[in-house]
Amino acid sequence: MEKKLIYERISRVMQEIGAVDKTQINQQQRFNFRGIDDVYNACQKIMAKHEVFTTVEIEPISRTEVSSKHGAKGVWVHNRYHYTFHTVDGSSVVTTAEGEALDYGDKASNKAAAISHKYALIQTFAIPTKLDDPDDQSHEIQNNKNQQTQQKPPPKPQEVLAKCQEVGLTSWELKEMLGYDIASGIKPGDMGRIGQAYTDAFKKFREVEAIKASKANK
Repeated sequence: MEKKLIYERISRVMQEIGAVDKTQINQQQRFNFRGIDDVYNACQKIMAKHEVFTTVEIEPISRTEVSSKHGAKGVWVHNRYHYTFHTVDGSSVVTTAEGEALDYGDKASNKAAAISHKYALIQTFAIPTKLDDPDDQSHEIQNNKNQQTQQKPPPKPQEVLAKCQEVGLTSWELKEMLGYDIASGIKPGDMGRIGQAYTDAFKKFREVEAIKASKANK
């Protein structure tokens, strides 16, 4: 079997990319996310070091004109993007990611492309984030007569779903496990089960990537 260098190079990039924390805040729905610049900053130098780069083919799905409740005109764009990861021997692999974006100016297409590229990089290199353990609790002891503990609020369902989907754990699988859709709220005591399911899915994701790299090198 012909050895494809791209698998080795992607594995090397994965070994060097550290965690990218969710430091950005969505102002409308109030959840944390990883910005495209954060992901680019984590990947660019390491990809260049190992001579990996991407090209893209765009598959348009829909483009819809919309109006806000205040009457502003905008465009909703939904595309499918096929990113090819290349290296110096001409070998390559393709990652497909969808991108959707709404804009009331002329940036809808740019936003959709940036979102899809971000997730293509996250999925290809299995970039971890620095989320707290689901069972972890943070306490602050007040130095007064009535000492109190303050518990960190539970993560929002949108954050949990987004995190799980990054490693291939779908909302349907969570619903099958828990017996309800967490989009409407997470029941007390279930974060431990969700956290374990995420950990198992992440391990499987990394194992699959390692097996692919091993087969390619034989």
